[in-house]
Amino acid sequence: MLYAGYPDADTKNIFVEETEDPKRIRCIDNSFTNRSSCVGYCIHYNHPGYLTKKLAGTHKCHEKECAFFYYIRSELKQPKEKAEPIDENIVDQITKLTSAYEGMRIMNIESEGDDKYKVTYISIAHYNLEHVSKHIKLKTGKEIIMRRIDADYDECVRLIFG
Repeated sequence: MLYAGYPDADTKNIFVEETEDPKRIRCIDNSFTNRSSCVGYCIHYNHPGYLTKKLAGTHKCHEKECAFFYYIRSELKQPKEKAEPIDENIVDQITKLTSAYEGMRIMNIESEGDDKYKVTYISIAHYNLEHVSKHIKLKTGKEIIMRRIDADYDECVRLIFG
C-alpha cells in the first residue's frame, strides 16, 4: 500500500493518509504523479509529500543532506542493502556524553566505513561538540562526525520533545 503525509493545520503534526491509486501520488508542490517516478519523500511539515528526481534536484535535498528527505528504494531496481551494525559501545558513549545537553536529541547514527560514524542531531541551542568526537576517538579509536540539523525553533521543539 502507498501512503502520503499531510500536515494537520492546528498541531503541525504529520499524519499519514493511505492513497488508493498508485498513479496519483501527491508531490510536495501539490502536483500528482505516478509512484514509480518518485525518488524520495519529505516529512517536513511545511511541504510533506513525494519528490520526483526533478523536484529533489530543485530543492537540493541531497546536496544539503536534508534530514527530512528519505529516499525511496525500488526493490525491483536495487537489491536491499544490509545496514552495517552500529557498535553499541559507540552508541552508549554518544548517549552518555550528549545527555548533559538540554534540548538536544540524537536523530541518527550511521556507519561510514570501518572507523567512521556520522551522528545527526538536532538541538535548540548551538553547542560545540568537538570534545564528544575527541573523547570517543580516544576511547574507541573511531572517528565521529557530528552533524546538526538546521531547523527553526518550533521544528526543533517538535522533533525533540514532541
